[in-house]
Amino acid sequence: MRDTVLGDTGWDGSILYESPSIYGFKFSVTETAPGSGAHNQSAAVEYNRGPLYLAALVQHVKYGLGITPAINRQDTYFFGGSYNLQYAKLYASYAHNADSNNGAIDNTYQGGVSIPFGHLALEMAYSRTNTRIGGGTPEHYRNTAGVTFDYGLTKKTDVYASYLYDKLSTAGTANNFGVGIRHAF
Repeated sequence: MRDTVLGDTGWDGSILYESPSIYGFKFSVTETAPGSGAHNQSAAVEYNRGPLYLAALVQHVKYGLGITPAINRQDTYFFGGSYNLQYAKLYASYAHNADSNNGAIDNTYQGGVSIPFGHLALEMAYSRTNTRIGGGTPEHYRNTAGVTFDYGLTKKTDVYASYLYDKLSTAGTANNFGVGIRHAF
């Protein structure tokens, strides 16, 4: 299963314009420099004002990690948002990835909530990806759910414990558990 955005780790020789924020709105456009042979393009718009955050992105990639003769272009559309209710933060997103040569299409739906309790936060999320591959290959899916307890030790350091359930329709189920400490610089 290949439910991923190709060429998303960075574009060498690219040009980016990002507008200033005006009443919470800003936009950006990126394109690889002429002569690079890449022809990668993206455009995004964001709204961030008060408790509401919304974002949308369209991306056209012809060069980067994962781009091969079998997949020579990928188009991605993303829509997402969050709303802060003070006692909980809700978030949701939708992503659509389409590969040119093999006709693979991924549609990913995701939702979650983060609930603060003083220095502790409970975070829960669920995601489903439906994949369809051209040439008559049947659709398969992936369901992923997770829960994390996060405790802030200081403004820059926190500890966390996470559980993740992952079910791929063409394979088995995985259960993962992790703990860690994180420090922001």
